[in-house]
Amino acid sequence: MNSRGLIFSVLITSLSFFVYPNFIYASTVVNSDITEDTTWSLANSPYVISESVITVLLGATLTIEPGVVVMLDGAEISVFGTINANGTETEPIYFTSVYDDEFDGTSDDEEFCYEDFDDEGNSLGEVCETFDFSSPSVGDWGGIYFGNSEGSSLENVSFRYAQDALTVYSSEAHFKNLSITYGESGLVAFN
Repeated sequence: MNSRGLIFSVLITSLSFFVYPNFIYASTVVNSDITEDTTWSLANSPYVISESVITVLLGATLTIEPGVVVMLDGAEISVFGTINANGTETEPIYFTSVYDDEFDGTSDDEEFCYEDFDDEGNSLGEVCETFDFSSPSVGDWGGIYFGNSEGSSLENVSFRYAQDALTVYSSEAHFKNLSITYGESGLVAFN
């Protein structure tokens, strides 16, 4: 490989790590629907969902163990089957943005230093500033949508940075001790 090809390869590799730093630390990437009974374990946490919609299909049950972190990148979870996410007070379950530094094991902060000058061109010395290029924000992921499902249970679950944390349409679900922060809306229910 010539030097131009090597530089291009290193640049692309560097950009890949810069653009998606959270995926480096993910134990499990979820990119397909839940078609059969599935358990997301603490040992394989965090789970990263980058597909636009992950669906728990009718007849399937997704069980999420206490302490699991689910990080979403613009995605939502649709539930037509059943989801059982029952954390404990000491080990809650978290649904949050992939940009949430608290859970991805990284700090995306970068420090830049430069020499500052006054209006006459005299050096004022070095100035350093810290920037966070991937801060989480409201609406980083869609939320969980329940559509004509029955038997779901969410207890001791924290939702962070969702557009609409929970949307329930013609469904029966049990919710207890939920925390919804940095979101557009908490619970929207129809029928």
